[in-house]
Amino acid sequence: MGFIDSTRQRRFSDEKMQKLNLFETGEMFCDVYCLRPGQAQHVHTHAGATKFYYVIEGEGRFTVGERCVTLGPG
Repeated sequence: MGFIDSTRQRRFSDEKMQKLNLFETGEMFCDVYCLRPGQAQHVHTHAGATKFYYVIEGEGRFTVGERCVTLGPG
């Protein structure tokens, strides 16, 4: 596996959220989600999996169970 500059792997659409797969192995996958203000990813789960989100720029609202928080870069 090599190195990936996630800041160069961004694309946006006024129509809907964009999802770009950076890599995938048997144990994990890494995607970049690009959202314009007002766009959202539908709440969902992956049974038996742990999901990790990292905000590069802007901010997003995240829900885990009953808890909702707004997070920014980092």
